[in-house]
Amino acid sequence: LMREFAKDNRVLFVNSPGIRFPSFRDGRFAWKRVSGKLKSLAKSTQLAERNLWVMTPFAIPMISGCGRLISWINERLLSWQIKRAMSGLGLQTPILWVTVVVANAVALRLKRELGCYLVYYCVDNITVFPGVDSAYLATLEEDLHRGADIAFFVNHALLVHYQGRNENTFYVGHGVDFEHFSRVQ
Repeated sequence: LMREFAKDNRVLFVNSPGIRFPSFRDGRFAWKRVSGKLKSLAKSTQLAERNLWVMTPFAIPMISGCGRLISWINERLLSWQIKRAMSGLGLQTPILWVTVVVANAVALRLKRELGCYLVYYCVDNITVFPGVDSAYLATLEEDLHRGADIAFFVNHALLVHYQGRNENTFYVGHGVDFEHFSRVQ
């Protein structure tokens, strides 16, 4: 979607800040994820394609039992980093397109402060992920969905579950970059 938007607009894609603390008991995979995140942090904001910049923000992963404190800290960290990147790219009236509920406070804050349009794009039911504070994430999702100007769900069951919370809620099926994924075959 962001590649399509970048055909006629400047797009700042902000990578997910992460929703859970990595479990190092899982072995190499957790260390590989942490290493990859640190490498992309070092790059800051990069031009990926014409009109499409990718930013990897610094954020503290969610730790069970500390969700509210970490969210408060991350809200300030992420808002500052995103505003800084927007300023550097000359973005003045963005459309915020949010898929990660842990960014809800940042998205709602930027919507208020910048007067921009907020899109919530729900691609997964993260409240059932292992190792997350499900009740807290459900609250974040509820707030984001209610505060969005428009919401899209890629799953019919999630759409039905959340539909009554925002009158501008719609189903949009998932799509893939066929050329990219067909290379594997």
